[in-house]
Amino acid sequence: MPPVPDAPAPAATDPAIAALPPEPLIDDNPQRLMGIGPGALGAILGTPELVRREAPAEIWQYRNSNCVLDVFLYDTAGRREVTYIEARDGAAQRIEARACLNELLRARLDRPLS
Repeated sequence: MPPVPDAPAPAATDPAIAALPPEPLIDDNPQRLMGIGPGALGAILGTPELVRREAPAEIWQYRNSNCVLDVFLYDTAGRREVTYIEARDGAAQRIEARACLNELLRARLDRPLS
């Protein structure tokens, strides 16, 4: 008996779905931000909504309608670098930083670069 070919994937049979570009992969692991400096942080997340200086820290705040991400930079061995990240929702309740970082990175993909 000849082998039965696999059925096509649903996306391939629906022209509207097949025409959509694949969703880009996003590295939303907050640990990848640890140890990077201000230049790299700005390249990844853009200009922060707010920069707060509370010696010895500098806190860069990014936000959207669902969450706020605070990125803490401290001087380490003579250079400023990310050492801590915290996220919260609109009610100021702590949430997983990864979910907030994912939303912020996806929003950057949707905006034209300046």
